[in-house]
Amino acid sequence: MPTPAVARTDMYSAVKTTWDAGAATSGKTLIYDNVTSDVPQAESGSTGDPDLWGAVRVENNVSSVRSLRGDGGVRRFRRMGFVVLEVYTPAGNGLSSADAVVKVVLDGIEGQTTANGVYFRNAQVREEGVSGPWFLTVITVEFEYDEVK
Repeated sequence: MPTPAVARTDMYSAVKTTWDAGAATSGKTLIYDNVTSDVPQAESGSTGDPDLWGAVRVENNVSSVRSLRGDGGVRRFRRMGFVVLEVYTPAGNGLSSADAVVKVVLDGIEGQTTANGVYFRNAQVREEGVSGPWFLTVITVEFEYDEVK
């Protein structure tokens, strides 16, 4: 039964492990929310393809009481939200790069449970479209875990 901080670390670790293991994503940049990092840039006027990259964040959403206080005075709280992964692939090359990344991510975390009990489910994939040299695909996966306090 993780704390919110432990759960967030679990979620980032699950995404990073999946990202690093995928043939389409291994060695590619993955940026975390609220961490200063260089966003990959295509060279100005470049006709070459920029590398794909991703940005991940955790969005906490709903919390509810799941039990009454027991003899020890503790209760169980259900925490739910979303892991959001923005995937930037080269624009103008079709969706094969984005599809490969989506497969890596969904195969790696959808339906999985971390060692500390964070469960991933109900993935959604949205192809957002072209933004400069990138094509943006957003993968949103629901998570839930219980905290006891």
